[in-house]
Amino acid sequence: MASPKISALITASGGIGSHFVLHKMHGHPNIMVLNESSFTVDSTLAKKGTTKGDLKTCLASNVHFSSIASNLENEQLFPKKPFNGDVEWVVLNKPPLKRINYQRAFNPYIPVNYIFRNPVSFYYTWISYGDRRYGRNISNEAVFEWFKNTFMTSLFELSQNFDEQRDNVVSFEHFFNDVDSEINRIFTTLGVPVLKSEELAVMDYCK
Repeated sequence: MASPKISALITASGGIGSHFVLHKMHGHPNIMVLNESSFTVDSTLAKKGTTKGDLKTCLASNVHFSSIASNLENEQLFPKKPFNGDVEWVVLNKPPLKRINYQRAFNPYIPVNYIFRNPVSFYYTWISYGDRRYGRNISNEAVFEWFKNTFMTSLFELSQNFDEQRDNVVSFEHFFNDVDSEINRIFTTLGVPVLKSEELAVMDYCK
């Protein structure tokens, strides 16, 4: 079977809506989205599953995919699909952008879908998250400092290696309000058949 290619979905942080987008992507029969832990463990520490070394080997030699097929099937999102010739893309789940940029020095084809969220709605998400999770409000100063150090830094890093012919910026607000139009752009970026939201497989299990 033909070996798939590697792609990545990137965010500046949690709370941007990535899970909604990732599960829509994974619903396409030609796309397999992995868990966040995939390809993140050092080979010397891993007892099972994919490792950092596996990712490098896959990028250097597509033949390696077949030797870790069972791990990929176990580490994908739901609904599970077989790792067979239908899978054209394996999507990394929110890896650090600097890690992708490092790999793109040797594999410049790797496309990135970067999720951007309206900073105002992101601000209110952070406020409500602090209330729910920790039972206290975070100050405006702390939010703005985080925004400057994390969100803006992430956008700057993206701009240094962004290729409009290869990469795509996904507005979460636009995606949520018009899934079909936005998922069309993602599928077009990856060169897979464009399917409407109602045609995509849906999550059938949630841990």
